[in-house]
Amino acid sequence: MSALAPIPATSPQTRAASVGPRRFRIDEAPEDGQRVLSLSGELDLAAAPALRARVTELAFQDGVVILDLSGVEFIDVAGLCALHALTNEARRGRWFLQLRNPSLRVRQLARLAGMQDLAPAA
Repeated sequence: MSALAPIPATSPQTRAASVGPRRFRIDEAPEDGQRVLSLSGELDLAAAPALRARVTELAFQDGVVILDLSGVEFIDVAGLCALHALTNEARRGRWFLQLRNPSLRVRQLARLAGMQDLAPAA
């Protein structure tokens, strides 16, 4: 009879680090007098709230938000819904949102969801 090794317990922080927003990053840089948010990694259910919070904060401060989507390696429906919701909020809130350089993954999911206008080809 062989003994099974115990499965190490993981803390909530460890799990969050392996599947959460650490796989998603928002870098900010000025460009022509405006702030550009460059997204990279996985725009998924875990990352969508952080994106929405930062974009909303900047919309109130600057009135203009530019998102560069070229570094998005993975996007799920929650990520696409976050982009869609932000687009609608910008229209209603009278602030400007530009989605720039959508990655192939973003364009593919947008096309499958019937939201081609959200992420047109670069």
